[in-house]
Amino acid sequence: MKTLQKGDRGDEVIFLQRLLQKINPSLVIDGDFGSITDTMVRKFQKANKLLVDGIVGTITFDILCKKTVTNVLGTDIYRHDATDNDDFWNDLEKNYWFCFVKASQGKDWTDPRFAEHFQELKASTILRGAYHFPLLLNADVTKEVNCFLNSCKEGGVDWKEKGVLPPVYDVEPLTEGDAQKLPSQSRNIAIRMKKWLDAVETKTGRTPIIYTSKRVWDELLKSPLGFERYSLWVANYGANLTTPKLPSTWKSYAFWQFSEDWTIGGHKGFDVNRINITLKDLLKMAGY
Repeated sequence: MKTLQKGDRGDEVIFLQRLLQKINPSLVIDGDFGSITDTMVRKFQKANKLLVDGIVGTITFDILCKKTVTNVLGTDIYRHDATDNDDFWNDLEKNYWFCFVKASQGKDWTDPRFAEHFQELKASTILRGAYHFPLLLNADVTKEVNCFLNSCKEGGVDWKEKGVLPPVYDVEPLTEGDAQKLPSQSRNIAIRMKKWLDAVETKTGRTPIIYTSKRVWDELLKSPLGFERYSLWVANYGANLTTPKLPSTWKSYAFWQFSEDWTIGGHKGFDVNRINITLKDLLKMAGY
């Protein structure tokens, strides 16, 4: 995040105002660092014994995050989700910080609502990302890479644009029948996964995120080596869980999908995720 002060405009100011709104719900989020925002910043600085100058630098922003946000949530969506209503988008913009959208699957399928979803997120300044669902068995890596990149291009994804999170590789079997076949082919699957990740990183200039679960990674794929440098988005559900079970490859995680039946905008059935990094790191991951 760049240093912000009175007179600034843009997405960074919107993020600042979202935090300040936790203190004063009446604050209007308009992306304009005007007199009202300046006054609120100064009041916050004074209350927290900071230099009262109205300038939001690293110290003020970090403390503001700690004081106002304890649980940074996001979701992930695809064509069948109930997103075609204002209630969903209003709830998302008010209570969530990021959203990953299904872009493609296999070698030749694009989610028909990908472009719609991605552009809605861009308009609402929600941090946004795109994910690919591979066919782990007998995958054609070159075609799967092209499928994902072409889907993203057609959907308006600019990997250099602020607000865009790294590409995601969704490592899970398509069916339970496929799951039973994975252990016997785990070595070749790992080779193909690495090829996809390398190719997409080269083409986009962004290091991909791996989405998976402990069962898939350790039991079905036999804990493949060489993937430690990729950020982990782990799936692990359970009402009483306070922390997810991690695949053995990773010691920590960036995102945790902790529910697949969340309510957003009055509709149930959404995946919901929280971060295990700071909000500042999340914004940095999205280019701010």
